[in-house]
Order: sequence, then C-alpha cells, then structure tokens
Amino acid sequence: MSKEQGNGSAATDRFAGLLSWWGVTDPSKTGPYETQLKRLQGFLSELQRAYGDAYARQMEGYFAANEHFARAVQDLMRSRRPADVVAAESNLMSALMEEAATQAKAWSELAQKLTECCSAATRETIAKAQEGGGAAARPTPPRAATGKAPQGKHLQAV
Repeated sequence: MSKEQGNGSAATDRFAGLLSWWGVTDPSKTGPYETQLKRLQGFLSELQRAYGDAYARQMEGYFAANEHFARAVQDLMRSRRPADVVAAESNLMSALMEEAATQAKAWSELAQKLTECCSAATRETIAKAQEGGGAAARPTPPRAATGKAPQGKHLQAV
C-alpha cells in the first residue's frame, strides 16, 4: 500500500467516524446524502492534489532559482572588469526573471486546473439535477411562474 493510499484510508476512516457522530450509521450506503458526500470528497481530493502539484512545482522552481542566483552572485563577486560586472548583473537579473516566469506559469497552471475541477463539478451537479427532475431541483420564484409580481399588503394613511 502506498503512502497516499494509507493517508486516504485514514482520512476515510476519520470521515466515517465523523458521519457516525452525526448519526449516519452506514456511510457506504448509496442514498442521496451519501452520494453527495462522496462527490464532495472526490472533488476535495482532486483540489488537494492540484494544490499539492502546484506546491511541488513552486518548490522545484525555488530550488533551481536559488542555485542559479547563488552562481550569479558568485560570478558578480569574482568579476574584475566592468564588462564582467555587467555580465554578472545580467545573469543575476536573468535568474530573477526566470523565477518570476516559473512562478507565473505555476500559478497559471493551478488556476487552469482549479477551473477545470470546478467546471467538472458544476457540470456533474447540473447533470444530477436534470436527472432528478430539474423543476424540483431548482424552484422558480413566484414572479417567473405567474408572470407578475406577488401582491402584498400596503400600509394606508389614516
């Protein structure tokens, strides 16, 4: 069993314990409540995976940028001529810009992944609502149903 499966199993056990505390005796049932919870758990697991991947990419970028930055500073300290100083400063700025580009790319990929996850969850929810009878799942307000605004009592001056 891998480490991720072990952590997932422990999380599932804790989640089942929490459900039993709420009075849900068998979380393996396939009722509507349990189905929604399983969908939510899957959605949250996918989000956690996306955040973990983004974090790993950020850390890889930081380590690479740190090494590049350290070499650039060493080159700057070893430079003896003005041309060497300019080259070392350019290398230093290059390291900073590469790190900024790496971070921007990681954030962009994370935003794309989050958009995909949320879109998939929304599509799934809409499909489930349509399967269960869209009108019952989404009640219409009185104005839309009758075509006119609801009538209320008005205060009259005495």
